[in-house]
This record gives sequence, structure tokens and C-alpha cells, in this order.
Amino acid sequence: MKVRLVGLRPLDFPSSDGTQIKGINLECNFDDEGTYGKKADHKFMSDIVLKNLGLKLDDLLPLVNSDVDLELNFKGKVNGIKPISNES
Repeated sequence: MKVRLVGLRPLDFPSSDGTQIKGINLECNFDDEGTYGKKADHKFMSDIVLKNLGLKLDDLLPLVNSDVDLELNFKGKVNGIKPISNES
């Protein structure tokens, strides 16, 4: 899924059942049919996915304000992120 990554929001809080939720919200803009301009939304990247990819917040900061390809699983959850080169 091609998106413009416009921000990162670290999250660390207890859920309603007491388990800890940790990860990063990827704040994104993207083209959407029926939307004039760009649609804004976020996708959550869990600390487990980040660890499996060997990524930390500092690794993602250089990607802010650039186009990235989010790899999603069948449930629509982020399981990868890759920069998209804008060079022709």
C-alpha cells in the first residue's frame, strides 16, 4: 500500500484487559476514491513487528514526509515498511 508517511506517534499504554499495547502509529496520507485531495489515516506497527524487522523509532524518522510502501497482512495489519524511491 503506497502512502505518504507524514508522522510517527509512539504508543505505550495498558489495554482494557490489562495487557500492554506498545508500538508506533504511522500517520499517513494517501489517494482515496471519493476524496478530494488526500485521505488521512494511521496504521499501527506493533513493537513485535518492529523487533522482527530490526527497526526502532530512530530508523523510521528519516522516512517522515516521504512515500513508503506498507506491507499489510490479510487482516490489514502492518508487517513491513519500505521507502519508495522518487527518482526516475
